[in-house]
Amino acid sequence: MRIGLYSLLAACLGVVFVAGSLVTPAEAQSWRQSDPSAIVLPSQPDGSGARRSGGGGGGLFRIFRFEPQRQTRRAPPRLEQPVVVLPPPKAPDAISVVALGDEFADQMREGLIDRFDGDRLVEAVGVSIPGSGLTDMSELNWNVEAIRRLEDFTQIGAVIVALGYSDRQPLVEGERRFAFGTVDWQQQYRNRVSSLALTLLAEGHSVLFVGLPPMADPVMDEQVRLINQVIEEAFAPSRARFVGVYTGFADVEGRYTRVGPNMAGVESTLRTSEGIFFNRDGREKYAHFVERFVPRDGQASVEPEVSDVIFEGSTLAADGVGPVILMTSGFADPTAVLVQDAVEVLPEEPDVRARLLRGTVNPAPVGRADHFVWIEPEG
Repeated sequence: MRIGLYSLLAACLGVVFVAGSLVTPAEAQSWRQSDPSAIVLPSQPDGSGARRSGGGGGGLFRIFRFEPQRQTRRAPPRLEQPVVVLPPPKAPDAISVVALGDEFADQMREGLIDRFDGDRLVEAVGVSIPGSGLTDMSELNWNVEAIRRLEDFTQIGAVIVALGYSDRQPLVEGERRFAFGTVDWQQQYRNRVSSLALTLLAEGHSVLFVGLPPMADPVMDEQVRLINQVIEEAFAPSRARFVGVYTGFADVEGRYTRVGPNMAGVESTLRTSEGIFFNRDGREKYAHFVERFVPRDGQASVEPEVSDVIFEGSTLAADGVGPVILMTSGFADPTAVLVQDAVEVLPEEPDVRARLLRGTVNPAPVGRADHFVWIEPEG
């Protein structure tokens, strides 16, 4: 009895399955439109067709109105590729601004590359020899090396010298050694800086010597301040220019700080973690102090040369215009003793004393714009 019931149930299910599976061509076309995932087998000789549902939506499932949910595979989001804007190529006649010196020369070169990025007429190049300096010239003499390296460049608009970081040590002069910071050391180092500047000037280059920034280490910072002072003194009487950057990277108290305004005026980190060098924002700001003295025509804006500089003790010129008198000097020492007494040096002409001591102005020559005297016409 149980076997009969099982057989009857199996037969009924088979009829239902066959009825839901065998389709006519017209029904197959209808299923294709209603269920694109359905796979319809080719028609049989008797005109019937079979349909398999890839999405589970036909046959027995359709009879019982059971529609499994389909899993929709979403395409991954498209990542937009960043647009890289390349700087314009440099013009064939572009001038070269050469950074010359130690590790800071390479920092300067990278900063100038960013500053001259969109300028086709100026190109930043450089020669950097880490650890080099002016205190020990037995292995590397920058007076010779600078000229040799500059031969690799054409159309040089300016030479930027960055030296001093590695000179925080005794100075070697033949068999003699001068301890760092002593009076003799300062004098010898001042002479070497002046010698390098004159060597480059003699080759017809415009010379800019960039100073050192503050250092995180207090001892190193004091050494850097002394080196900056000596270099600035050495450049005072020459046509080269000393460009100081120390205060540009110091805090309100004049000491080292890692942060400061970048070139966009935004407070930013400018120094690297060791407290010596610059990151990219810092390098660009470092280069800006020099860039402003390098006009786009390639002629560095150095001080005009004064060929006839006359010191104290000179008399007036024949035309009544006094000589150029230097009131200060980079080598002035307040403790030094004058070679001659002031009475012997200063001129005796009362007009000179009046102008120098009381600010008296000479009367304007007749015909000059500031000669406010009406002249009666003749005849």
